[in-house]
Amino acid sequence: MHKPFHAGRRNLASVIASGAQSIRVEAHELPSFLQHRCELIRQRLQSSTMTRSDTIFAASIGAALLAAGPAAAETGRAAYYHGGRTASGEVSTAQAFTAAHRTLPFGTKVLVTHIGNGRSVVVRINDRGPFGRGRIIDVSTAAARELDMIASGTAMVRIDPQ
Repeated sequence: MHKPFHAGRRNLASVIASGAQSIRVEAHELPSFLQHRCELIRQRLQSSTMTRSDTIFAASIGAALLAAGPAAAETGRAAYYHGGRTASGEVSTAQAFTAAHRTLPFGTKVLVTHIGNGRSVVVRINDRGPFGRGRIIDVSTAAARELDMIASGTAMVRIDPQ
């Protein structure tokens, strides 16, 4: 039985960010024993029961592998942000069509569709987050403007990996 390891959000985010930068591999390219381990860690990450061994494994092979499972659409709340340095090391600008997502590898492009008005935009994941309750993605100011969500600040969206 694994002893639960309660890594802080900031620590876990840095493990994911460093791993995501180092390796970009599709899950089906991995040997089956690694596919199984990645799936197990994905489940533990979602239920907040990561073990110390899981964290070391994720940092070793690249946490991008944890997010390399089958791409599926997500629906939830989005917010927007601007400025500052991102987890990928880039400087965020108001003109860039970028976003923060908890698990998708850096460089992944996703189609974000505003459920309320049908407007959509393609953004590139270059940051980690959102860590606020109930949100699934934070988009840049440029993307928020395109989605027509500046006035409201948040919107219900659908995310489709491209």
